[in-house]
Amino acid sequence: LNLVLPSRMPTNEEDAPKHLVAIKSLIKAVENNRNDGSSENPFSCGPLIRLLVRSGQSKDCDHIVPGLTHKQQREIIIRAIQNMSKKQSNRFFGGLNQHIRSIVAEEAYVPSSAYSETSGGDEESDIVPDKKSTECLCFLKCAAFCVETFLEGRIQREKERGKATGLELSILPQVYEVASTLHKILLS
Repeated sequence: LNLVLPSRMPTNEEDAPKHLVAIKSLIKAVENNRNDGSSENPFSCGPLIRLLVRSGQSKDCDHIVPGLTHKQQREIIIRAIQNMSKKQSNRFFGGLNQHIRSIVAEEAYVPSSAYSETSGGDEESDIVPDKKSTECLCFLKCAAFCVETFLEGRIQREKERGKATGLELSILPQVYEVASTLHKILLS
């Protein structure tokens, strides 16, 4: 999983429609994408992962704008996150937070082999990653990347406005909750 921020903000006016499409795709990836309705896996992590990680790399990726290279599509997605409006970021991070809460509540990021008993009693068994836990960890990493990207965009905009001295950002509650939850589960 290699997610890298671009070094500059968008300056090209013709990129604006692509960013709007990217924002809509990101919001759609986290809102109302129930997997199969089963209680076993109430949310699907796949749509966000396909946009951020696998874009342009495989047939199961989600293309925002057909014909773009993997790098071009990734840059559009990153710039879209950096330039989200307050309303868009509320929706995106609110939806993202629902997924994270579900993953944490179910401890879906922990492989099922971690809960299996060993036959020898005191012997430790190897913990083997499974598809669900791997996808959930990848989703959590994508969520952390989205928070970092959004905050980098906010900092850049404040610097451009000339408020770089004593920079203090007000963080939206949805963004803060996602960051706080990720901090608790990934760094505790």
